[in-house]
Amino acid sequence: MTGVNSTAPQTSRIVAVTGAGTGIGRATARAFAAEGAHVIAIGRRAERLMETAAENDRITGLTADITAEGEPSRIVQAVLERHGRLDVLVNNVGIVRGGALGTLTPEMIETQLATNLVAPILLAQAALPFLEASGRSVSWPRQPEPRLVRCGTMSRPDSSLPTGPPTATATTTSGP
Repeated sequence: MTGVNSTAPQTSRIVAVTGAGTGIGRATARAFAAEGAHVIAIGRRAERLMETAAENDRITGLTADITAEGEPSRIVQAVLERHGRLDVLVNNVGIVRGGALGTLTPEMIETQLATNLVAPILLAQAALPFLEASGRSVSWPRQPEPRLVRCGTMSRPDSSLPTGPPTATATTTSGP
């Protein structure tokens, strides 16, 4: 699998990264930009996106709440208006609303599912035709380089949750 640190040139890549205001999203946006990609850093807080973009002029912030109705399409259109295409989507957005089972409200559960599951799927669907048009399909047969990446983290913000280090996972469209 190739990735941000692959030998493939990133110079002309147009990369959208959600959850880019902090953590893994910020690091991913900066890594792609350091390798020469043009990065659209997407997140809810403009001030955090400005911090992400401060070190590299190849990063542009786009303030958006991907859970809002119509936002996935608006995000894709904003990328296309600025760059004319989309080559890579890193779906990194995610939240944790932890607590004991008896304390979770329906609103907490709905918010977490909307952010971590529904919105990334809708954004990937909105981006799919443009990712495919970039020259490498995100469907079978898979190409040697990922075009759609879904990241997930599990932090431990609440002492009632199991202890241990945060964990991270990523799935991509590359590989057999």
